Amino acid sequence: MQFRYGQSLGTLRYTYASSLVFLVASLFGFGFSLDAPETKSGKAGLVGEQHLLELPSTPQLIKNMSDLPESDFKVNLPSKVGDWDRDDHPLVVTDKSIFDYMDGAGELYLGYRFCRLDVYTYKAKDQDEIVTELYWMGSSDDAFGLLSQDWGGEPQSLTSDSLKKRPSTIDEFPHALYGAGLLRIWSRNLYARVMATQENIPSRDAVLAIGKAIAAGRTASSPPKLLSALPTSVRLWTQRSNRLCFFRSHLVLNSFYFLSTENLLDLAPQVEAVSTVFDLASDKDRRPAVRLLLARYSGPEEAQRALAHFMKIYLPEKGKGLAQSSPKNSDLFQIEDGWLGYQRTDRYLMLVFECPDHTTATSFIDAFTENLHSGRVSDE
Repeated sequence: MQFRYGQSLGTLRYTYASSLVFLVASLFGFGFSLDAPETKSGKAGLVGEQHLLELPSTPQLIKNMSDLPESDFKVNLPSKVGDWDRDDHPLVVTDKSIFDYMDGAGELYLGYRFCRLDVYTYKAKDQDEIVTELYWMGSSDDAFGLLSQDWGGEPQSLTSDSLKKRPSTIDEFPHALYGAGLLRIWSRNLYARVMATQENIPSRDAVLAIGKAIAAGRTASSPPKLLSALPTSVRLWTQRSNRLCFFRSHLVLNSFYFLSTENLLDLAPQVEAVSTVFDLASDKDRRPAVRLLLARYSGPEEAQRALAHFMKIYLPEKGKGLAQSSPKNSDLFQIEDGWLGYQRTDRYLMLVFECPDHTTATSFIDAFTENLHSGRVSDE
């Protein structure tokens, strides 16, 4: 299935997205809200002896998947937390066995340069298990991307320099979120999930204690540098950072904003991409939010080919004849759900969707171009 100009885009997006709801919810904890009572963590004797845990496989896998030092693939996990005792040996999941561990859902993790997964289980008498999943990724950006799938939950301070607040600007993203028994953590190249099957005060304390042990000794990372190319506001439109997502795969993109089942933006592990939405601070008419997509490719030629591919698939009537010529570096079109605009500058490709008018679409292109030329954007 793919979108063709003139089809009902809303219907296609709804049909495709609804098939992904259960998948994404099960992976990232979409829709979690926290109404649990406040509890005091760090009780005496809550955390038992800690042991340094390393990847139980050869370092060659790390060398092949990441430029990070081996020290970034180690954590300290307590052998005992409250009434829970940790098993001695983890379940080790690689890219070859990930579909056995999570049937049908592994592609979303592989799209973020997944290295491996270590699964530890904590067990206690008369209590449900607590499962700890350590997803070792190729970079901090990849771990951030997994957390950015859903900013719902209560921000947690696991270390002294982590942020305990909801994101309001691109520099203020939390490193940990808790909701309904599930703690999700971004710690450098590690994305972790600590899950209590049944949430109560003891299990909540234990989950947070495990999270603090995971984060201990690991310096906090900054969000992907690509985010600095995003405007925080455009005229009266304000970016909603809690709707921002970093990704590299079209499967991840389609999980929150459907364009096509085909990889029409040529996304790949070496491509960085981010999506966010903008809305009006005070909008009595409740107009739809504007969606912005930004991708950074390995070079200008790759960005140009991705633009040509997008035009041919998404706007076939507009993209006719592109086999002989390339699309312009910037253009605007009015389609069914509003105005669509794009800007290709060097190896960057920015697209803006669902703008209410030509002026708004132009303003977004201008704001992106100004940001790119301001010197604030790192091209590393």
